[in-house]
Amino acid sequence: MPPTDRLELLREMMARTRIPLEIHPSDIDRFRAHSRIADLGDLGVQTTRGSSAAIVRTPKLARDDAPPSLVIGLVSEGTSAIRHHGRHSVLRPGDITAYWSIDPYGLTFETDTVRHSFTISLDRLGLPASVLKAQLGSRVGQGSALQAIVSAHLAQLAVLAPRMTPAERRALEQPTIELIRALLASGIDDGRARGPLAETLELRIMTFLETHFDDPALDVAAVAHAHGISERYVQLLLARRNVSMGEWVRMRRLAAAAETLADPAQRLVTISAIAARWGFADHSHFTRSFRAAYGATPRAWREERLGR
Repeated sequence: MPPTDRLELLREMMARTRIPLEIHPSDIDRFRAHSRIADLGDLGVQTTRGSSAAIVRTPKLARDDAPPSLVIGLVSEGTSAIRHHGRHSVLRPGDITAYWSIDPYGLTFETDTVRHSFTISLDRLGLPASVLKAQLGSRVGQGSALQAIVSAHLAQLAVLAPRMTPAERRALEQPTIELIRALLASGIDDGRARGPLAETLELRIMTFLETHFDDPALDVAAVAHAHGISERYVQLLLARRNVSMGEWVRMRRLAAAAETLADPAQRLVTISAIAARWGFADHSHFTRSFRAAYGATPRAWREERLGR
């Protein structure tokens, strides 16, 4: 297909998305783009990798009849930039920005930039417009522990969402929206932030554990420090979920070790090295724990799954 035809087809597709947009490639003849889309109920997820280009929500498009929505943008590779609401921000891997459909905006991408977009209606998000306006076009939550947690969650969600079952997507819809609400609310230092932050504290703690379970320094004190609460309160919140932190972390590390043992690409890595990678310094202790959890020694587990 000629480059101009490919571009026209892409423009037609972009005009039919949740938030219609215009695209202007830097080099039409060399332009390439690949996109994956998934829906988690009211939350739209899109991942795009492409050549250098500008994406524009024009004043005319901003007046269309599309439902007023907020987009959370996350860069995982390369560099992007946004102009929106009088702000200009350069986005690098791990950075998050926010923009809404009811005003014009412009995005630019370098070649091979990978960017994830999460779209949700303003009604479903349920945050005051003033909270959102204060952060549109900025790097949201930059440098905060909460931003790091949300960034890691969204990056993993974008990769896995296209192959999730409908039940898995439904299960992740509301928790993801709540994490986004908490991140946006945390950027406002007044009473408007208290509700979303309090409502999502348990969820944010569990997400923190999931993204840091392989950290040898992970303990109750680290969790408390990351969330600005006491160690006793961390333990209370985990108890509400019937979670023992030590046992949860141990089982999560064992699950990661089991997955690594079954990976053909890791077949030459010794079992001791895999145990150490997932926080088990004592090989004998690892073997006993693994057998108790999976009913087989690590060696037998590996051989069965790799067909030896």
